[in-house]
Order: sequence, then C-alpha cells, then structure tokens
Amino acid sequence: MLREPIVHFVALGALLFAANALFAPKGAPPTPAKPTVVRTTIVVPKELSGDVEKKKWIDEEVLFREGLARGLDEDDPKIKQRVASNMQRVLEGAIVLPKATEAELRAFFEANAARWATSELYDFTNVFVADSDPKRAAELLAQLTGGADPNGLGDTFSGGRRYRRRALADLSEAFGTEFVAGFAEQAPGTWAIHRSRHGLHVIRVDRRTPAEPPSFDAARGEIEMAFDEKRKNEQLAAAIAELRRKYAVE
Repeated sequence: MLREPIVHFVALGALLFAANALFAPKGAPPTPAKPTVVRTTIVVPKELSGDVEKKKWIDEEVLFREGLARGLDEDDPKIKQRVASNMQRVLEGAIVLPKATEAELRAFFEANAARWATSELYDFTNVFVADSDPKRAAELLAQLTGGADPNGLGDTFSGGRRYRRRALADLSEAFGTEFVAGFAEQAPGTWAIHRSRHGLHVIRVDRRTPAEPPSFDAARGEIEMAFDEKRKNEQLAAAIAELRRKYAVE
C-alpha cells in the first residue's frame, strides 16, 4: 500500500489540511469580496456622429465601468441619489392609469372642494410712502379723502399703483400679514393707511368681488389632473413598498 500513488495523495492532503488548521488565523473566515461584473464590450450608439463625440462617449463609458469595477460608486451619495432617481423614473414609467370614472372624479372633488373655491378678490389703488413717515402718510390720507387725484402723489412703488383681482392670501405673501389687516372691513371707495414690509401705503379699496363656491364643471380639467397625480403617487408608493420587501432593514 505504501507504493500506491493514491495513498501518497491522501496523506499529502491530510498534512496540508492539518497545517492550515494549525497556522491559519483564528476567527471567522473573511467575507469574500462582492464580485463586480464589468462588460468588456462597448457598443457605440448609432446616433453618435463625429470622431470627437464618439471618443468622448467611449472614454466616459470606460471610466464609468472601471469606476464600478473598483467600487467607487458604493460610498458616493450623489451617485446613490442619481441611481435612485433613475429607478424611480423606471417605476413611474411602468404605471398605467385607467381612465377615471365620473363617480371617482366627483368623489375626489367633493373631498377636496376647497382647492377649487374662488377666494374673495380685491381691486385697490396704492399710494406709497417709502420712508414710512406716519405724519406724511396722514397728510396724504387727508388729501386723498378730500378728493385729490392719487396719480402723482406718494412715492414710486415697484409693484405699481393699481391692483386688480387680488386675493388676501396673495397680498399677505407679497406685503406681509400686517398689510391685509382691515382689508375685509374697509368699505369700497374709502382710503386707509396700511403698513407692509416695504413701508406705509394709503390704500383705497375700489372693488370687492365675492368668493364663489367651487364648480365641478368649471374645474373638471384640473380635477382630472389632480386625481391622476394622486393615483400615480399611490401606485409609486406601493411599488417602492413592494421592492422594500426584498430587503431587511436593521
């Protein structure tokens, strides 16, 4: 038996196994590196024209693939965000929405009617006091109340002198909340002093247009768009939730 080659092979294997067990470092075996498969064939798109454009595209493709092979994408938040954004677009592109029924649109409208209600609107004339001097504003108020022509009075204001069909919410955003205080109570045709973030204003309310209740027929196009956007967001969230099932989050 000592002359048999198979015996020699088994004995040598046993010795190598024993030596490895004796001298190998203790602890868990190292985790094998994640294999990165990099395609070595580059197919140039037909739409590329010109040697310079082709060279630039090929160089970029080579650098991209080599970067992936060396793991340069793993810890870069910008690359992660870009890939995640592209994946979201893939999911969005796969969403197919059936045409909304009349009942679905009306139910959505009833649940969100305030979005299509028309606010009370104001037309007004603005005489601006740039230096915010209360005395000067009071003098202008007296002149205007007495019938003076507002044209030519006060200082130049970048927003202009006459405003049409403005909602209080929009005016509050543009001028500040203090500016719209008392607007709703001011009678049309009267002058009053209002303060904004820009200075003082002597304001005449010229016209008040009452708010109108929401109309399904008038806003139908907007309602359909809003309802489709809602359904699309719901399906996208469901698709992402389904993908999350593949991962253990710790």
